[in-house]
Amino acid sequence: MKIDQIPQEPQGQRRAIHGGAAPSRPVIVEAGTSSPAPSAARARTLRRTLVGGLLGLLIVMALLMKWLMEHQVEVAAQRRAQEAAARTAWARCFERASNRAIDACLKETSVPRGQAD
Repeated sequence: MKIDQIPQEPQGQRRAIHGGAAPSRPVIVEAGTSSPAPSAARARTLRRTLVGGLLGLLIVMALLMKWLMEHQVEVAAQRRAQEAAARTAWARCFERASNRAIDACLKETSVPRGQAD
Protein backbone atom coordinates (compact mmCIF):
# COMPACT_ATOMS: atom_id res chain seq x y z
CA MET A 1 0.00 0.00 0.00
CA LYS A 2 1.42 3.30 -1.04
CA ILE A 3 1.20 6.56 0.89
CA ASP A 4 -1.20 7.90 -1.67
CA GLN A 5 -3.56 5.00 -1.05
CA ILE A 6 -3.93 5.54 2.75
CA PRO A 7 -7.56 6.37 3.41
CA GLN A 8 -7.91 9.96 4.53
CA GLU A 9 -10.42 11.01 7.20
CA PRO A 10 -12.77 13.77 6.18
CA GLN A 11 -11.80 17.18 7.56
CA GLY A 12 -13.45 18.16 10.86
CA GLN A 13 -13.88 14.57 12.06
CA ARG A 14 -11.52 12.80 14.40
CA ARG A 15 -11.62 9.42 15.93
CA ALA A 16 -11.33 9.08 19.69
CA ILE A 17 -8.21 6.96 20.13
CA HIS A 18 -6.96 5.89 23.57
CA GLY A 19 -9.51 7.96 25.43
CA GLY A 20 -9.05 10.99 23.22
CA ALA A 21 -11.65 13.70 23.16
CA ALA A 22 -14.69 13.27 21.00
CA PRO A 23 -15.10 15.83 18.26
CA SER A 24 -16.61 19.03 19.58
CA ARG A 25 -19.64 20.52 17.96
CA PRO A 26 -19.11 23.84 16.23
CA VAL A 27 -20.87 26.91 17.61
CA ILE A 28 -23.70 27.83 15.30
CA VAL A 29 -24.19 31.54 14.74
CA GLU A 30 -26.97 32.81 12.56
CA ALA A 31 -26.22 35.46 9.98
CA GLY A 32 -28.17 38.30 11.66
CA THR A 33 -27.06 37.67 15.27
CA SER A 34 -23.76 37.66 17.07
CA SER A 35 -24.80 35.55 20.06
CA PRO A 36 -23.50 32.01 20.51
CA ALA A 37 -25.66 28.91 20.71
CA PRO A 38 -28.21 28.67 23.54
CA SER A 39 -26.11 26.15 25.52
CA ALA A 40 -23.23 28.61 25.88
CA ALA A 41 -25.60 31.39 26.91
CA ARG A 42 -27.20 29.07 29.43
CA ALA A 43 -23.80 28.21 30.95
CA ARG A 44 -22.88 31.89 31.15
CA THR A 45 -26.21 32.68 32.82
CA LEU A 46 -25.71 29.88 35.34
CA ARG A 47 -22.18 31.11 36.11
CA ARG A 48 -23.40 34.66 36.62
CA THR A 49 -26.20 33.41 38.88
CA LEU A 50 -23.77 31.42 41.01
CA VAL A 51 -21.29 34.30 41.28
CA GLY A 52 -24.11 36.71 42.18
CA GLY A 53 -25.43 34.30 44.80
CA LEU A 54 -21.99 33.87 46.33
CA LEU A 55 -21.44 37.62 46.45
CA GLY A 56 -24.83 38.07 48.10
CA LEU A 57 -23.97 35.39 50.65
CA LEU A 58 -20.65 37.09 51.35
CA ILE A 59 -22.40 40.41 51.99
CA VAL A 60 -24.95 38.76 54.30
CA MET A 61 -22.17 37.01 56.25
CA ALA A 62 -20.24 40.28 56.64
CA LEU A 63 -23.34 42.05 57.98
CA LEU A 64 -24.04 39.14 60.32
CA MET A 65 -20.48 39.25 61.67
CA LYS A 66 -20.77 43.02 62.20
CA TRP A 67 -24.02 42.57 64.15
CA LEU A 68 -22.53 39.72 66.18
CA MET A 69 -19.49 41.77 67.18
CA GLU A 70 -21.66 44.74 68.20
CA HIS A 71 -23.92 42.44 70.22
CA GLN A 72 -20.94 40.87 72.02
CA VAL A 73 -19.54 44.30 72.88
CA GLU A 74 -22.92 45.39 74.31
CA VAL A 75 -23.28 42.21 76.38
CA ALA A 76 -19.72 42.55 77.71
CA ALA A 77 -20.39 46.15 78.75
CA GLN A 78 -23.58 45.12 80.55
CA ARG A 79 -21.76 42.27 82.29
CA ARG A 80 -18.98 44.61 83.44
CA ALA A 81 -21.56 47.06 84.80
CA GLN A 82 -23.34 44.27 86.71
CA GLU A 83 -20.08 42.93 88.09
CA ALA A 84 -19.03 46.43 89.20
CA ALA A 85 -22.38 46.90 90.96
CA ALA A 86 -22.00 43.49 92.65
CA ARG A 87 -18.44 44.33 93.79
CA THR A 88 -19.64 47.66 95.19
CA ALA A 89 -22.47 45.97 97.10
CA TRP A 90 -20.10 43.29 98.32
CA ALA A 91 -17.61 45.90 99.55
CA ARG A 92 -20.37 47.78 101.39
CA CYS A 93 -21.38 44.57 103.14
CA PHE A 94 -17.87 44.05 104.48
CA GLU A 95 -17.83 47.54 105.91
CA ARG A 96 -20.24 46.30 108.58
CA ALA A 97 -18.99 45.72 112.11
CA SER A 98 -20.29 42.23 112.96
CA ASN A 99 -20.34 38.93 111.15
CA ARG A 100 -24.16 38.74 111.49
CA ALA A 101 -24.53 42.11 109.78
CA ILE A 102 -22.18 41.00 107.03
CA ASP A 103 -24.13 37.74 106.49
CA ALA A 104 -27.45 39.60 106.47
CA CYS A 105 -26.13 42.12 103.96
CA LEU A 106 -24.78 39.37 101.71
CA LYS A 107 -28.15 37.60 101.80
CA GLU A 108 -29.91 40.83 100.86
CA THR A 109 -27.63 41.43 97.93
CA SER A 110 -27.70 37.69 97.04
CA VAL A 111 -23.93 37.33 97.03
CA PRO A 112 -22.96 33.91 98.44
CA ARG A 113 -20.38 33.97 101.20
CA GLY A 114 -18.10 31.56 99.28
CA GLN A 115 -17.68 34.08 96.45
CA ALA A 116 -16.53 36.76 98.85
CA ASP A 117 -13.06 35.19 99.06
